[in-house]
Amino acid sequence: MRRMLSRMIELRWYQEGTVKSIWDHLRNRQNNPCAELPTGSGKTPVIAQLCNDAVNKWNGRVLVLAHVMELLEQAVKTLSTMCPDLKIGLYSSGLKSRQTDGDVIVAGIQSIYKKACEIGKIDIIIIDECHLINPDGEGMYGKLIADMKIINPKVRVIGLTATPFRLKGGMICHKDHILNEICYKAGVKELIEQGYLSPIVSKASVHEMDTTLLHKKMGEFIEAEMADQLDTIEAVEQSVQEIHEYGKHRKSALVFCVNIAHCEHVTEELRRVTGENVQMLTGQTKSVERAQLIRKFKDGEIKYLCNVNVLTTGFDAPNVDMVCLLRATVSPGLFYQIVGRGLRLSPGKINCLCLDFGQNVVRHGCIDNLQIKKKSNREGGEAPAKVCPECRDIVHAGFSKCPHCGYEFPIDSQSKHGARANLEDIISKDTLEVETFNVRYVILSIHEKKKNGSISRSLKVDYHLEGNLTGTISEWVAFESDKKYAIHQAHEFWRQCSLDMPNQPPDNLEQVVKDFKEGLLKEATSITVRKKKSDKYWTIVKREFGAVLEKENK
Repeated sequence: MRRMLSRMIELRWYQEGTVKSIWDHLRNRQNNPCAELPTGSGKTPVIAQLCNDAVNKWNGRVLVLAHVMELLEQAVKTLSTMCPDLKIGLYSSGLKSRQTDGDVIVAGIQSIYKKACEIGKIDIIIIDECHLINPDGEGMYGKLIADMKIINPKVRVIGLTATPFRLKGGMICHKDHILNEICYKAGVKELIEQGYLSPIVSKASVHEMDTTLLHKKMGEFIEAEMADQLDTIEAVEQSVQEIHEYGKHRKSALVFCVNIAHCEHVTEELRRVTGENVQMLTGQTKSVERAQLIRKFKDGEIKYLCNVNVLTTGFDAPNVDMVCLLRATVSPGLFYQIVGRGLRLSPGKINCLCLDFGQNVVRHGCIDNLQIKKKSNREGGEAPAKVCPECRDIVHAGFSKCPHCGYEFPIDSQSKHGARANLEDIISKDTLEVETFNVRYVILSIHEKKKNGSISRSLKVDYHLEGNLTGTISEWVAFESDKKYAIHQAHEFWRQCSLDMPNQPPDNLEQVVKDFKEGLLKEATSITVRKKKSDKYWTIVKREFGAVLEKENK
């Protein structure tokens, strides 16, 4: 009989949907599923739940694969916290660990792809950032999976990614590939509107490159030609000045450069102009120094972190509120991965600014509706976005009139280069304002409201905040309501807050308050709120919890 978890894994609705869809797919189909979850939406808790189910419900053994040390460390940490009863092994040369026994093995693909025999029989293989799999079955993932199938012909593969497509081969799922079908997708726009991700706004640089002069090699713009435009003394000075202008009111910025020489020049100029702590990361940066720089950046000691194709995946820094694309890319996947660094929520973070020097937003369109082209040698086609010459916003290519200033585009107008845009159309339509605040303390009280001679009661929860806004945000939880939606909301509140996780929450406020006094409610340490620009009040969409609430019965 397998061990059972001593702690329940709490998932968001779309994470629960992902897990359910994956298991349904494996039960009912004979091929391998892939789930599409946006950057910052929390793939690791999904992996933890899948591992827990596979081990404890079906006596299976799981191999979790990733390609960078940051993802491996994050997976081990989350699994150890959420699944304390599972025996977890780590196999990574970079992390100096080669553990081959355990219910779950977390491994770096570079370290393990020739070591199937050392690992032994595996029932489920979970691949994080699975868009890196070579679709034709070659490469490190292909070799390892082929060897694992020799040991266990029934082994199944699960893929998780924010971008289920590759530059050269289109979608990664195909009947002849390792991964065969998308079984679940959570939308970027939907999660932003619900307060799970940060809004993204974009601006096209005044000094953007002329990509009509660029040629392609192996499906991507030629690096040297991009550097010819962006890595001159004048271009570096202009781009850095613009980054400085927009970055004055930003906390933490990632700058993506063309190559190492360009990165060095931008780093030096940013230091000179801004006086801030500016550092750079490349593929040549040693692992110890890399870890130190990333830690300092996350802690706010470094404001600008310049890099060359290093911080595109496996990099989790919620404090990022500015992303600068000092390069162009043909790849919608790379574009999304870069912009996605700013999608995570952080206290005090209103949105993330994407400053685009390479016409990437115009080329690829909104990140929640990327233009994925089939593999073809043909060029051309209408860009999915264009720049308004009047207000300089980036708008969808299909608009005949600018939705921001009313400018009417000429028939068959082309995108105008060299213009500044100030806009939110990197997401396909207007999103809600979303903010996250740390909570100093919480007060509970019973609230009574008289209407038409009767009294309705609810639990009033006052969150006293750190920072500005109104200082306090409140919500009313209707445990005694006769409306299904209100009861559902009350049950969800209780499920999140209750330490004992009872099947049925109290149906009257006296019992609720009594249970609170007995320590059955965790303390909220931060809340995420949202509202439309026209709304007066904020709505709480997410709560993070710690210890036990302060109670007050009024």
